[in-house]
Amino acid sequence: MKDFSNDSESNKSSKPNSSGPYLSKSERRKIEQGLPSEETRLAMARTYLDLQTQYWPELVEAGVLPQLTEANVKQLADEFKSAFITDSQPFPKPLSGKANCVYLRYSDENSNKRSLAQQLKNVLSRANSDRKFVSWNHICADAAISGTTPFRRDYRKLLNWITNNSDQIDRAYVDDLSRLNRNLAESVSLNQLAMDNDVSLIGVTDATDTSDPNLMMMSVFNSLQNEQFINSLRQKVERGMNDSFEQGGNLHPPSFGYKLVMLRDADGEPKLSRQGKPIKEKVINEDEAEWVRKIFDWFVCQNWSRQKIAKKLNTKEVGGKKTWDSRKVLQLLERSVYRGIECYRTSTQKKDRRSGKVKVIPKPESEWLKRDVPHLRITSDDLWNRAQIKLQITRSLYTKNRKPRGSRTTLSPTLLVRPVCGYCSARLLLAHSSKYQSLSCMNGREKKHDCQLSTHKSVRILNKAILSKLHQEIFTEEFLQAFFEQANRELEQLLNEPAEDLTPLKKRLEKLLKQEAKLTTLLTEEDDLNAILEALRTVQAEKGEIERRLSDAEKHSSTPPSPIDPQFAIECLRDIETLLKEDVSHAAPILETLTGPIRITQGEIVSGKRSAVWHAEFTINTTQFMVELSRARNYPTAGTWEFLNTRSWTISKAISTEVDLVSVHEKRALEFRRLHDKGMSVSSIAQKVRWNEEYVSELIRACQEDRKPDLITPFYRTDAASRPPKKSVLIKDDVLRLRGNKGMAFRKIASWLNANKSIKVSAQTVKRTWDAYARSEPEG
Repeated sequence: MKDFSNDSESNKSSKPNSSGPYLSKSERRKIEQGLPSEETRLAMARTYLDLQTQYWPELVEAGVLPQLTEANVKQLADEFKSAFITDSQPFPKPLSGKANCVYLRYSDENSNKRSLAQQLKNVLSRANSDRKFVSWNHICADAAISGTTPFRRDYRKLLNWITNNSDQIDRAYVDDLSRLNRNLAESVSLNQLAMDNDVSLIGVTDATDTSDPNLMMMSVFNSLQNEQFINSLRQKVERGMNDSFEQGGNLHPPSFGYKLVMLRDADGEPKLSRQGKPIKEKVINEDEAEWVRKIFDWFVCQNWSRQKIAKKLNTKEVGGKKTWDSRKVLQLLERSVYRGIECYRTSTQKKDRRSGKVKVIPKPESEWLKRDVPHLRITSDDLWNRAQIKLQITRSLYTKNRKPRGSRTTLSPTLLVRPVCGYCSARLLLAHSSKYQSLSCMNGREKKHDCQLSTHKSVRILNKAILSKLHQEIFTEEFLQAFFEQANRELEQLLNEPAEDLTPLKKRLEKLLKQEAKLTTLLTEEDDLNAILEALRTVQAEKGEIERRLSDAEKHSSTPPSPIDPQFAIECLRDIETLLKEDVSHAAPILETLTGPIRITQGEIVSGKRSAVWHAEFTINTTQFMVELSRARNYPTAGTWEFLNTRSWTISKAISTEVDLVSVHEKRALEFRRLHDKGMSVSSIAQKVRWNEEYVSELIRACQEDRKPDLITPFYRTDAASRPPKKSVLIKDDVLRLRGNKGMAFRKIASWLNANKSIKVSAQTVKRTWDAYARSEPEG
């Protein structure tokens, strides 16, 4: 029986693979785009509690509205962040009646200078004058995003609420309607959506209300005015930047190879602009300029690839960073300022208002703005032009040889094993997505962020290595039987433990019942029914949750989960094999619950090989895997596994394995050991497979000792009666005759044998036959 005591851990405190899917930095930035900073969230929470506790003291007394403390402020700020970054979150149900929502937006100091906390203060003041209570979880806010785009995370959340939960929403407050959007079409669409769903949009400072027909027209005029303002402002900014470029101004931070220095007058004092800001001039940074010259030399003269250049720059930490990649090297090689000409307005952007995607459209060179800057020249015209010619050649060759294929997004669902880099934690992506797929780390290829995973590995080899290790360690009848028996022991122990002390829950339930009775009494005495009903709904929600927990406790005590039959392991193994052969998009998520994130590191690159051995490490979570497998296969013990999973019990086991091409000798070793374990002797195995006994014996020992077999030349047993004769024996006489007597070429001899004797051989086989037998023939 399998013993878990040494190589695994029975765990009740944590689930190692329950942290959720890995998110790269770019994915995390995308999710958190528009999220107010922590300081801003704390200011919003502090403003909310400060005002609401003053406006609604009866809710504070009822224990529904928390008091203004730093702990409560921090809790509300964290709740806001969690709600912001969580997709598919259900609409927070109002306590009673209909909800009153709030939307806040702050772009930058050059626009509306009113902060999110100041906007919230105005909105809560207006809501209080209307005697409308605003719950914290009904507040939406976006920061550092322009109102010209509708693709704002919390703005889309508000639209989704209005569309799908209009029966639960009374009104939505904003500081002014320009906070919602600065686009006429989007504004009209939003107003129509609000009218169709009977939701009022109220602008506090601009005194607009879409439920009032007179004020509705005013909101349309305001939207038209906002869009006209944005368009006029955009044109003014473009004209100003064009004029500044023509006058020699610095519109962007200096490129690599340059720096800004402050201009000073004859007295050494900084020169100031009309706005009172110091005037700076762009000059060559000699340290970085030397690297620019090296990059052009490597690319043009030494024929280095852009990826090799990026790897070199990251190794040397050029510019104090390790984020160089082939794209940044391309941008550097195309930068015309290095030959003394600066270009501006070389492209334009076109944004799809429906999808939010931005398309960059190159402009013809005749529309570019150019200026000569000979004092900024770093490379010669000849070297720069040669670099452009080489770039054009590589583009044309890439386009010519490129085969149509799907994107990485469409191809990733075909991956059964989806590992992450053990150095930079980035997902491994398809480096080659043809018939022979391979994975690599995009950072490691160019040594970005100190990532050392610089090689590729075949998807087939990776899948085989991980699945083989799982079949050896986990997907065995012995392991599953021992796992089921230990699960039964744990189940028995849990069921024999003293029942949970329900006294605190019952006391809390009694307190909630008293609060419910008090609020019900207030309904007959107070005029403001909405606030009382909302407080009542909060109390009733908590009461319902406690009643559910009490009911579950009684249910488990009355109908305990059934134990698991250890013999069920055989059926479970069959289902696992069936699962792995099913559609990858269905099998991969279930397999990932077992392995969690598979972290890949790289061994030393062996001289003479193009790749290196990879090392995979992961920790299994058996209980969560059985939960998912039971749901997929409708096992009758699904409730048992869910019961154990909710008690945070699992078997954790750290597994590591090498990911490398398995040689034919190692495959034979596994087969020979299987036959040997069944009782066959080495001699019998050698007789069966027709290999020499020394070779068979070495493979069996290597497999038993978990090492690679020593190099022993295999050969067929000479006593194997069924061994077919070698081709060299069949063609020996003809080769000696045609080559020795007629001097026929090896290639022609191979053709003659194919045509006259129907023996297909290569010219190389003919040559080896001649070398083997010509020397052994007696002379004269």
